[in-house]
Amino acid sequence: MTKGGARVASDKFVVSKAMGFEYFYEVLKYLNDNDDRFFEIDEILNNLNKKFAYWDPSRNETCRGTLKELWRVDFVDQYDKKNHQKNNINEQTWNGKSILYKISEIGKNVINNGKEFFFINIAKNLLKAKEKGIFPQLDKFFFIFKKHGKFPVNSDDHVILSKRYNQEIELHGGKSIKFGLLETTGIIFRKGDYFYLNKDWISKLKNFNTGQISFINNKIKLTTNKDFFKSLKINEEIEIKYVVDKHYKITINLFGSFDKIFDINVTNNDEKQISLKLISKIDSRDFTKSMTSSCLGYIKLKNNNQIINVKLPSIRITTDDNEWEKKVCDQFENINFETILLSNSDRPDAIIDLSGSIDRNDLLEGYIRSNNEKMMMETTIKKYSFSKLQSDIKKFNRHSEKVLKIKSIGQIIVADYFARNIEQKFNEIKNNYDHLITLIDMSTLKYLSKFKDKNNFKNRTIELLKSKKLITKQQIKSKF
Repeated sequence: MTKGGARVASDKFVVSKAMGFEYFYEVLKYLNDNDDRFFEIDEILNNLNKKFAYWDPSRNETCRGTLKELWRVDFVDQYDKKNHQKNNINEQTWNGKSILYKISEIGKNVINNGKEFFFINIAKNLLKAKEKGIFPQLDKFFFIFKKHGKFPVNSDDHVILSKRYNQEIELHGGKSIKFGLLETTGIIFRKGDYFYLNKDWISKLKNFNTGQISFINNKIKLTTNKDFFKSLKINEEIEIKYVVDKHYKITINLFGSFDKIFDINVTNNDEKQISLKLISKIDSRDFTKSMTSSCLGYIKLKNNNQIINVKLPSIRITTDDNEWEKKVCDQFENINFETILLSNSDRPDAIIDLSGSIDRNDLLEGYIRSNNEKMMMETTIKKYSFSKLQSDIKKFNRHSEKVLKIKSIGQIIVADYFARNIEQKFNEIKNNYDHLITLIDMSTLKYLSKFKDKNNFKNRTIELLKSKKLITKQQIKSKF
């Protein structure tokens, strides 16, 4: 191990551990919004924190890694800070110190293509980076796929296998590549305990240009969700419907590895409506956590000599927990309490605003670390046990003192449903803590929405949220 326990370099042009496509896209979009400017890393970090509160501002390695990966795929350019000369990627500049970044022309086109096609543009340019010799780790992956036919999902196993072929892929770097880049872009797909190369998609990517597919048509209208944020179970169904003006012969084209993730059936196709049913072949627990909202593909509609291309919806495949956290936040938004969904292990699941004034232009310093009254939210799908409650309460000090350093009056604990003995045990321990803790289950939270048109609803609800009790429907009824 290196001095101080630092990660071993994954190879030349070391791979970043920053592999969330949401980070990638928003950083690139920010640079695009300021396309004539040069930026230092810390300036980008601080400006992104104002909008999203992504990172601990005292540490810039994740932001730095994000920019380097965007540089690798040619979405940004790097410049020498002293003379503003553009840097080419080489071993020296990859680890350069006195540098600036600016969006590239390719990066501008990627943003113009739209967020739903971001994963496709990443995929194309990953393969180009490999061909340029600036992604040697990918050469090792492809060598092993060629010789062995598959690559282990388990990271300890992938290290062993890579050593066997004299193509060592370090554990953490390999995880970032296979889960963060290759699976997210559809270049590889998972089946059981192994990844396989998606050769058909790789072949299509070579000449693929989303700009050549025209999706503008006023006669075809999507009537179901445009964008799905979903966890998946095997055989779970998603319905997609379009209103049409005539009968068309249709051909369905799926992007990436979505053909490995879904079976797709045409359930109706007449002169008024096209209905599709997606049937999941995976459980989202066995899928990357790094994707952003991505277009499923498109339908080619043909009637005589008329051909129309219609976009399929976008989807972000997420975990059960993250989907649940969003549902809880949506329920608070439904009763006019603003929320900030966080959903990372080093921060609470969300923040619930009590002040009525979230500063969205300065989210970290101007709101999260400010005196504006707020509560950290912790939640769990299914049964919420007393041991889980104790564990979540202990997180308060950590979230107050580290990473985002949230200034909060206390915690609101939201359960799908609580264990039977939770109220008694909670009352026995709640005074052991310096911050206030209040409990509520989802059924009761939904019940609260029945009273949102009552006079003084917000102030009365805040009193409930500060009550240091397990909120019940009877308490709500008596309050209003």
